[in-house]
Amino acid sequence: KEAPGGRREDTAMITMEQRHGFNQQENRYLFLLQRKAQTETNIWLEYLCATTLSANPGVELLRLNPFLTEKNIKLILRMTIGFMLRVNRQGCIDRCLSRALSLQQLLQAHSKGLDAMDIESRKELQKLLGHKATELAKLLTSRRFCMGTGMPAEKTHKLEFDPRYLIFEYLYNILLRSKQVALINTFLAAN
Repeated sequence: KEAPGGRREDTAMITMEQRHGFNQQENRYLFLLQRKAQTETNIWLEYLCATTLSANPGVELLRLNPFLTEKNIKLILRMTIGFMLRVNRQGCIDRCLSRALSLQQLLQAHSKGLDAMDIESRKELQKLLGHKATELAKLLTSRRFCMGTGMPAEKTHKLEFDPRYLIFEYLYNILLRSKQVALINTFLAAN
């Protein structure tokens, strides 16, 4: 509008786009307040792990938080998978440390008394030490067989995997062996 004297009056006109932005921000704050008041559901770890099994995990996450962006959803899923992989690997490391400590204690306990042992006892100790050392070596060289690539990883920088294997390894704190993965794949291919 023009004011008397030729000046233009600035009116407080809010466009529909701005109004929508205000309403969305208001809804976001309302959602966050409801979550703080525990009337809105928080996303918990077990749920995040379970969403990796979903055909459409983004939809699952949006049910609990409608304000997540696609970028947030991808980040959440990558972090969840990374978390499960790391926890599982930490379990493997703990098993290796436990076996190494057990082997070390056995070696220390018998390091000074070998001369006093008869031949049969030495053979039994040798078998036991060999068994423990082999077990430790297998644990140290274990790898994840449920991770595979469709193309050479150098080209794609992406690993393909079935999240059901990862969930199983995470829940039971194990690494599936090659034969176990092959057997499960055989069952899955039969369906």
